[in-house]
Amino acid sequence: MLRLPFWTGGSVRRAGSCLLVVLLVVSVVVGVGADGAAGAVEVTTGYIVGWGNNSNGEATPPPGNDYTAIAAGFIHSLALKADGSIVGWGNNSIGQATPPPGNDYTAITAGWEHSLALKADGSIVGWGNNSNGQATPPPGNYTAIGVGSWFSLALKADGSIVGWDANYAGAAAPPGNDYTAIAAGGAHGLSLRTAGDWVGLVDPTTGSWRLRTRIGAVTQFYYGDPGDVPFMGDWDGDGIDTPGLFRQSDAFAYLRNSNTQGIADIRFFFGDPSDIPLAGDFNGDGYDTLSIYRPSEQRFYIINRLGQNNGGLGAADYWFLFGNPGDKPVVGDWDGDGIDEVGLHRESSGFFYYRNTLTTGAADGQFYFGNPGDRFVAGDWGVVDGVDTPAVFRPGNTTMYFRYTNTPGVADSQVTWGQANWLPVAGVFGFE
Repeated sequence: MLRLPFWTGGSVRRAGSCLLVVLLVVSVVVGVGADGAAGAVEVTTGYIVGWGNNSNGEATPPPGNDYTAIAAGFIHSLALKADGSIVGWGNNSIGQATPPPGNDYTAITAGWEHSLALKADGSIVGWGNNSNGQATPPPGNYTAIGVGSWFSLALKADGSIVGWDANYAGAAAPPGNDYTAIAAGGAHGLSLRTAGDWVGLVDPTTGSWRLRTRIGAVTQFYYGDPGDVPFMGDWDGDGIDTPGLFRQSDAFAYLRNSNTQGIADIRFFFGDPSDIPLAGDFNGDGYDTLSIYRPSEQRFYIINRLGQNNGGLGAADYWFLFGNPGDKPVVGDWDGDGIDEVGLHRESSGFFYYRNTLTTGAADGQFYFGNPGDRFVAGDWGVVDGVDTPAVFRPGNTTMYFRYTNTPGVADSQVTWGQANWLPVAGVFGFE
């Protein structure tokens, strides 16, 4: 699921004044100067045609048919050539149409009186008006660039956004590290955001659910009875994870299709009271189902359907062995293939073990993460790439610790929240 956050403020500057078109033999690709900033349009090689205001020659491109990207500023223009070099034309009163030498550029963008270029090594160079620092990019590894009238933006390889200038409107980029694209206007910015997983906490003594967003907002509702085992899954295939409960007193599962207070939409008899419920998409069909880990056997029972109408779930589709007595199970898509697999945390060693297939066998990967007593969940944190990694809720300091790769190391991020007896859940909740 993709979302389009925006941020803005302050005065609005005049929009760009020219329009550029790349003409190819069999297609036309358009790049428009919008509010002083037009992003590059990457195509196969072609020649350039310009029209509109041409008082400074900004709509009179140089000859050639080896251009791959274009950018239109206020009254200057840029083009990226197939050899990785940049040419500029139009108003050059402050150097905005004089790009730096080199042939290792991959993207260009032009603003009011300054320009940026992205290099193959992920660094950025800027030139032109630098009165607010807008043409002095910070060091880093970047994948995309954008400029407004008097500010600049860049998307980092880790999915976060940085902005710079003298505190001009639009440079105050939003927090987060799950962005995939950026654009800058006269005094505002846009970003394309992928909705990855996030975490919630459930108070098992009251049935209070608290689902948290990346920006810290919390949605709270009540669902279930004291002692129910909480989890989340996408039961109806709509892309949103919603609550589920396993009631050990009657061995029933109770599932709900919205993140709101109410009664169960689906209920069925499920397993033995000592079983541990596992929610996941175990066949890649886009629907989560419930499976079982039976600690007494170290056996996983995989079930690719949901029960209905208070009936029994029936026999498992298949089972396999994995782990040792005392291991704590967790579900995640460790290899990004769209099918959930299983992992285990072994408190005696501190290691996390996972398999990339739902079969008996040794771990496909292992690494040290977590402490005894930590409560594990898994999700697609950090840069959203389809690969799940673990997170833990540590009751001793009520802190969630997130690991962004399935490798040894300390937590990549953390958030302190909740009470020591609360239980963690994870998923895509359907709100920012």
